[in-house]
Amino acid sequence: MLRLVGPMLVLVLCVCAQDMHGGDMHGGDMSHQHNSSSGSGSTDMCVNMPSHSGCMHYELPAETVTADVDSLCAAMPFMTGCSLRSSCASGLDSRYPEYCAEFAILGSLCHDMPGMAGCSNYVSMCAEGSVVESCDTPFLPLPGTMATEADISQMCSSHAMGACAEYFACSAQGPAGCDLLSTYSDVCLSHTGMPECASHREMCALVPASSYCNIEDSDYPVVMRMYFHTGLREYILFEGWVPETEAEFAGSWFAVFFMGIFLEFLRAVRAFFEYRMSPSKCACADSVKSFSTFVAERPLRPAVDFMRSCLHLVDVCWALLLMLVAMTFNVALFFAVVIGAAFGNLIFGRFYMTTVAGPACH
Repeated sequence: MLRLVGPMLVLVLCVCAQDMHGGDMHGGDMSHQHNSSSGSGSTDMCVNMPSHSGCMHYELPAETVTADVDSLCAAMPFMTGCSLRSSCASGLDSRYPEYCAEFAILGSLCHDMPGMAGCSNYVSMCAEGSVVESCDTPFLPLPGTMATEADISQMCSSHAMGACAEYFACSAQGPAGCDLLSTYSDVCLSHTGMPECASHREMCALVPASSYCNIEDSDYPVVMRMYFHTGLREYILFEGWVPETEAEFAGSWFAVFFMGIFLEFLRAVRAFFEYRMSPSKCACADSVKSFSTFVAERPLRPAVDFMRSCLHLVDVCWALLLMLVAMTFNVALFFAVVIGAAFGNLIFGRFYMTTVAGPACH
């Protein structure tokens, strides 16, 4: 019996030594284990034990990341991170590739909705104490989905804005069909100072050229800004008059400039009309007339008075059109109005004296 115990003990010791050696070979870097996993609920060691020193260089497999993002956006397509993903896919925000990467989008989604099933891998892997370096990948701090919906509702309840009509129409059928981030950006770009737009300002500080932040983007709706500003895209009197390029804006500037000159020309025409239609009497400075005499010298003449009214109508309409251009608050267009009017006055202003003093006395 003792002769059997000796060989068995040696065999057991050999097997144990072999297992320990195998463990040393494979336990040094867990980042190479189970990298073929996919979908939520992954059993990767570095997902479940992210504080292990061997997980420092671990990266969640690309197919797992894509599957998780797909599941999140299928469950809640109106999430702000899903809007960013669509924008990146369409090329609108391709200028920020670091925020358009799938793992960065997963980070944006999971910081917004960490309790969703699609975030289980990310939340577990990047929990407090994690040594996984990929968890430090920068992601865009998007406005939270629930907070964004509440802010839109608040702003649209107190202000009637174009983007709100679309929001109310889609939200009536449920939020699934709404693009909350686009609506939120539309409203905040047209009313930048609203307190509900703090998250939008924070986002745009990082990505100022994003389609959600750049009001000059040609794919973005033109909005009215009720403060002096610069830029190209403005509604100039008509829906179709929106300069998109520098050449178009330069042409628009000169068009407004000549409109200002034409206003002064109209006033010179009115002065000439009054000169032709007034009685040919000398209005000397030293002549003192009573009010009755003043009225008697200007009898009602229907044909003349009708023409005078028509000229006044054109004058007022033209002046109001220029006022509306100035009310775009675009600095360049504002100066196009005033410089054009000043230049027109330089050319035609001397004719105004005709209606003030009448023909010169000799």
